[in-house]
Amino acid sequence: MIETLQFLPAWITRAGIPALSVMAFFWKGDEALSDDFKKWLSQKIMGVKLTVPNIAGIEPLGRVFDFIYGRRYFAFTTFLRVAAVSLVALFVTSLVVAGGVAQGIAAFRAMPMDVDGPMVIKLLGTNIVFDYVSITKSRLLINGITRLKVRGRDALFVVSDLIVTYFILWLYVVFFYGVFVGYFPTYYVEYKYIPLQLATTAPYSILFPIVAFTLTTFMTLLLTVLYSLALMSLRVFGALAKATRLIQWMLPVQELPVRSIGIVAGALLFCFLEVLYALAG
Repeated sequence: MIETLQFLPAWITRAGIPALSVMAFFWKGDEALSDDFKKWLSQKIMGVKLTVPNIAGIEPLGRVFDFIYGRRYFAFTTFLRVAAVSLVALFVTSLVVAGGVAQGIAAFRAMPMDVDGPMVIKLLGTNIVFDYVSITKSRLLINGITRLKVRGRDALFVVSDLIVTYFILWLYVVFFYGVFVGYFPTYYVEYKYIPLQLATTAPYSILFPIVAFTLTTFMTLLLTVLYSLALMSLRVFGALAKATRLIQWMLPVQELPVRSIGIVAGALLFCFLEVLYALAG
């Protein structure tokens, strides 16, 4: 499968696969919502008068997370689901960081020979544990903030999630750097908790998997931002009568609003990544 992907254009693998992954995440999310929730989303998208109680925009997203990861935040089955999604996210993020499948494979092949199986297992385990912490944190925040009777709950969640994720990331970098240094003493510096020298001296073949590991910690924040942007984009188009009919024809916003949001979120991510690569030159 990987060898086959090498023959695809880089723009497909570095941006197309992440976009399709986001769409897949939301694809069956409508099954997690009650009829009232789906009706609320549809009416928000279409810009019509609400016939159901108003809710926070992130509340349907919380239900989607429950559907994908399981309702019990601290169950072992939930951890296994997070692990599965985390591994997929790691692969997809690696494609983004490397710039394509062929580039990613070349970077992995350029890794030092002393990168052995036990190290890979430790690094994967570290990433999964911190992804689980980050995802559970986001779900708890959604659950708490949606109960508040204040305006701007969606923005409050994004800001809160960003702040807490930053501290989780800091702990992750400290822990990851300690594990990493144990296998690459060449890049060890006196201030082991400040991996600045590592970032400026390590070769790209070593840095790119570290960056990929780190970025997956922000996975729920990325999904939340994409979900919110997609919902706002659909609402903007839905405010125009002709565009509304076009949206109804192109996307199943009434029957499957979450899937529609996922499709737009994937398209937004694709455009963002391609613009980012274009600016990077």
